[in-house]
Amino acid sequence: MPWNWGTATSYDYGSGGNVYGLFVGSCDYPGGGSDLGFCAEDATTFFSAMQRGAGMPASNGLVFTDSQATTTNVRNALREFGSRVGPDDVFVFFYSGHGSRVERPGGYEQADP
Repeated sequence: MPWNWGTATSYDYGSGGNVYGLFVGSCDYPGGGSDLGFCAEDATTFFSAMQRGAGMPASNGLVFTDSQATTTNVRNALREFGSRVGPDDVFVFFYSGHGSRVERPGGYEQADP
């Protein structure tokens, strides 16, 4: 049976832990020629879906959109979550925006996407 986010109210992960999430959406890029259309909305929609569908309290999530979606803010948030999230918890990182690849110092591994 497919998952229906519209009717779901919570999901039991069976761990007894908490659900945390960092949701990042970046639509605005320098120059305007490479702007994207719904990335900020994607992040806020997924944040809401995690509250409804996974029972994540709003206080356990952070949303960064556009000018807030900086490398510094994301790294700081990941450090903060790293100090809060325990072994029985679930952490979700959601990103919507442009991306790129950075070669590993030792080259790509077979498991890399």
